[in-house]
Amino acid sequence: MLGNDYEGWAGEKWLDIRQISTLAPIMRARLDLCKQKGFDAVEPDNIDGYTNATGFPLTAQDQLDYNIWLANEAHARGSRSA
Repeated sequence: MLGNDYEGWAGEKWLDIRQISTLAPIMRARLDLCKQKGFDAVEPDNIDGYTNATGFPLTAQDQLDYNIWLANEAHARGSRSA
């Protein structure tokens, strides 16, 4: 599930976003925490993996599927995704 290093950010790695079912519990917990803290919105970052050397053969459709899933999860908690 962990891919190549994210250039310029020590310790950050790309994730295999094609594995939404594996990432879902982690991302849902993060979104739940945002809601608990009263955030109005979330701004996902590094959501252009298909244009980078992630270590995975990601397509634009893979990225779109993940981005839509993530936006829907944020909206389900009353948050706007920026």
